[in-house]
Amino acid sequence: ILTAKWRLSMLKNYGKIAWRNLRRHKGYSLINISGLVLGLACFILVSLYVQYEFSYDKYHERYDRIFRIINHQPEKNYMNSDSFAWTQGPLAPTLMDRYPEIESAARMNMLDNQLIVYGKDSFLVDDFYFVDPEIFNIFSLELLHGNPETALINPNSIIISEATARRIFGRRNPIGKILKHENSSDLIVTGVLRNIPQNSHFRMEIIVPFINFMEIQEMDADRWTPGWYCYTYCLLKEGVDPDVLEDKLIALSAEVFKKNNIESRLVLQPIEKIHLHSNINGEISANGNIKYVYLFSSIAFLILIIACINYMNLGTARSFQRGREAGIRKVVGAQKSQLMKQFLGESILLTVISFILSIGVVGIVLPLFNAFFEREITMILLGGLKFLPILLTLILFTGIISGVYPAFIISYSKPIVSLRGSLIQGSKGFAARSILVVFQFAISIVLIISTQVVKNQLIFIQNKDVGYTKDQILILRLRDRELMRNIDTVKTELLKNSQVLAVSGSNYLPNNITSFNRFPWPNSPDGSLLTIYTAYVDQNFIDLYGLKLV
Repeated sequence: ILTAKWRLSMLKNYGKIAWRNLRRHKGYSLINISGLVLGLACFILVSLYVQYEFSYDKYHERYDRIFRIINHQPEKNYMNSDSFAWTQGPLAPTLMDRYPEIESAARMNMLDNQLIVYGKDSFLVDDFYFVDPEIFNIFSLELLHGNPETALINPNSIIISEATARRIFGRRNPIGKILKHENSSDLIVTGVLRNIPQNSHFRMEIIVPFINFMEIQEMDADRWTPGWYCYTYCLLKEGVDPDVLEDKLIALSAEVFKKNNIESRLVLQPIEKIHLHSNINGEISANGNIKYVYLFSSIAFLILIIACINYMNLGTARSFQRGREAGIRKVVGAQKSQLMKQFLGESILLTVISFILSIGVVGIVLPLFNAFFEREITMILLGGLKFLPILLTLILFTGIISGVYPAFIISYSKPIVSLRGSLIQGSKGFAARSILVVFQFAISIVLIISTQVVKNQLIFIQNKDVGYTKDQILILRLRDRELMRNIDTVKTELLKNSQVLAVSGSNYLPNNITSFNRFPWPNSPDGSLLTIYTAYVDQNFIDLYGLKLV
């Protein structure tokens, strides 16, 4: 008990001395705290970003058993990838019929820029999804209104997201209301979907039965031939080894693809790997990249190291003043370990103060950070049980790394040297400080140069001549088939306006051509086909966009 009381008294004494030194040397404390605050704030921001990136699609209750089926076609290489997120339409029903390892399978497809009409009001919707009803068995999708088991049974049913319901109906109950899709089909609202989190590789504003997509595309349900594509997801039963199931899919791949002369193999892709580890053709939305996560993590760590070295340098520079204090303590019987604990404790106390201030800085900067990275990261992540050990480790790591070198110099010096004030006069101390300063400046210079390179690259992207005119051009999407058939009349009417200089019609824009054909080309060494992306345009297209023919 006496030992415990003595240690408690010593800790209390160390705290008083640390606080007294902070108050007495305000300039030194301000520089140290400012450096640690900035370093910790950068590290916390990037840590929040990394945690958010790794959380993609993990809000699904059974995400570890959810897989997307992709097409691996080694003889094709579009956009630097030999795999496709699309699969043939009949795949999901076939999987359910043949493989008992699969608990549920479903298809989905998505169209953007779809017109929804309610009464006299019109709305454009980007995330318009066609899905099988089994989608609710696979994903954790919650309906605020409606029954997920019956909401998509009727082909004319429609489920709208919470945000879309508020946008169209305000506070009114939308269940049973009639919406018109593209001025053609009437759809009855049968459910309201809770907004899907942003950390998802798909986000749904509108959901309608998949059979509607088949009718729009005029596809046969049993057609395996190319051109009939969708996204296929499956939920495996508990205990099923995905590698074993993937081996079984080899036989199915051979059966359905060989007869159509397609070299393709069906592969299982874990849904949790899609955002950071998937770089294939036909993704629903733009994914992240694990390389960028590693890069940002490295930069954050380097910035934190710079802040720690800054503390070391300042602490070492002041060590001759604290050396006299340490010398007197040694004379009256203080041990080296006690002095180490004291000075490391001061460093950790300074780190704790800096950490508290850095949380405030993160809260101020986070909205700008989210706007730049187009994320919805919140401070709530800091309070998670998974993040708490990381924060404690961060404080201890920063405090110990920052204070260990000055504490070592002061604690292990001879009392006579400390009292004379010649603590850091030796060549070894000078060499150590020089190494720290050079390392700190080297990291800083590398980061500054890298930032300038990125800035110049962004300026280059914004100002580069992309080969066509972008300015002063408005895009009008024609939705009515009658207007499309009479495009010349539309162009004539638009040209009657004196402010319109030119009009052209096309099915794609110059920067967004996704349709392609494959043609034989002369002298091909292996008989391979040449992929050519194609757009259908009128005779004014080249002049309007200022294209130059070579």
